[in-house]
Amino acid sequence: MRLAVTPLLVALLPLSVVLGGCTGAAPAPVYSGNTTPTITQDTGSGDTDTDTDSDTDTDTDTDTDTGATFAAAVTDATFRDAVDVAVSGTTLYAAGFDDAGNAEVVSVPVSGGALTVLASGSPLVQPSGIAISDDGSMLYVSDVASGSGATNGGVYAIPVGGGTPAEIGTAGVIDLPGDVTVTGASTGYVSGFTADGTAAIFSVNLGNGAATVAVSGGVLVDPMQLQASSDGSMLYVLDSLGAGGGKASVLAYDTSDFSEVTLYDGFSTNFPGGLAVSADDATVYFSTILDPSLYGVSADGAAVQEFDTLGLLELPAGVCSDATAVYVVDSSSLAGADIYSLSF
Repeated sequence: MRLAVTPLLVALLPLSVVLGGCTGAAPAPVYSGNTTPTITQDTGSGDTDTDTDSDTDTDTDTDTDTGATFAAAVTDATFRDAVDVAVSGTTLYAAGFDDAGNAEVVSVPVSGGALTVLASGSPLVQPSGIAISDDGSMLYVSDVASGSGATNGGVYAIPVGGGTPAEIGTAGVIDLPGDVTVTGASTGYVSGFTADGTAAIFSVNLGNGAATVAVSGGVLVDPMQLQASSDGSMLYVLDSLGAGGGKASVLAYDTSDFSEVTLYDGFSTNFPGGLAVSADDATVYFSTILDPSLYGVSADGAAVQEFDTLGLLELPAGVCSDATAVYVVDSSSLAGADIYSLSF
């Protein structure tokens, strides 16, 4: 049966809710993986610490990021409900909606400044993920509600200078494509579901749209965001229901055999979630809701860090990073900015 997705309604919901799931209450986090991680909380000497929690962290010997500063990076009244972000060189690229509710892809200098609209409206309906090609020339946008045929959604290519999004041909193969990541000259991975509703990660030829299932089953339930390591040897996936009980997981796959490891689980996320890998491939960043935060888990699963976001985040979603900063979009129109940055 083909599922009809209503645009904008899913902007603030987990994809699992669209599919009939439930996020449930907020139990204490459960961590799994190679080892029991060390969990620390960063306040950063460059920040003003506004935490009101009652933990025992004194920030005297656990703060490993003393120069971090969390601040608004992009604030623009014409761009709202941002869902995901990518960075290349001195430019940020983001997917979201304009002030009239039309799906939109924009660019803005990392240093701040005016937004440039790269694509707006049809064929985009409900963008859910954005990635940039290795050579920096093309953007790829996943959309869970566009397209037509036996499956919902599509994956589109857009020149970084702007233009009409061109569907790359995954319709009929990938249902509800949640996110896209690029590795190498023409290979991408897309999260979503097969036509029969099985949760899967697909390997996609970005030139002709040919898609095959790379991995399915295991703990995959509702895969949303994903990001490949710089050399393509690892693939990290955020699954909004992978931990069971309505809780999310960060999963790691070795792309040589797609063996699966859970790096972190037991948190809550909203559609479309947020996940990024640091430039040195050492840390996987992800956003959480309920207590809106940005977390980082080491790529070996041994350590987890919660970054102090100064209470500014309302409904964090997409995340990206480069060598100097991590960028987090806020999908709430009540937030003070569309994109925040954690700079080191």
